[in-house]
Amino acid sequence: MEMLKALQDINEFKTDRLRELLIRGAPTYVHYGQESDTFRILFVSPETETFVYYLDDDDVALIVGIADSEVVGFHIESFQRRFLPAHAGVKRVWQLSRTDLNRTKDFGDLILQFEKAKRQAAREIVNATREIILEKHRELGFPAYV
Repeated sequence: MEMLKALQDINEFKTDRLRELLIRGAPTYVHYGQESDTFRILFVSPETETFVYYLDDDDVALIVGIADSEVVGFHIESFQRRFLPAHAGVKRVWQLSRTDLNRTKDFGDLILQFEKAKRQAAREIVNATREIILEKHRELGFPAYV
């Protein structure tokens, strides 16, 4: 069977906008699909037109803006099955402790805790994903999330 040819080359993608979004702490949109075990993280509005660019045989894919070829997020398959066990930092923030839940006083407090946990998870996921991507695609000059 013939391999599918990518419609766009990874060298055409830009990470300038992602770098800026990570530095200034842009809003983060996350979605986990339990049935499909997929995780998506976006640093732009979910209404932004994007496409998913799969990297080789990895479970990690880039989410790229159609209008400007900027990387604006990540799509991770086999998230709990393979990605979490391979990345201790992500696993640590993914799992809630009883202490975290006991500190919740009301719904507003829950929202604040969620936003804080979401930022921590985003940082860990971006940095773990960065390692995977740079292993094979150093040309992207991928930014770290500090």
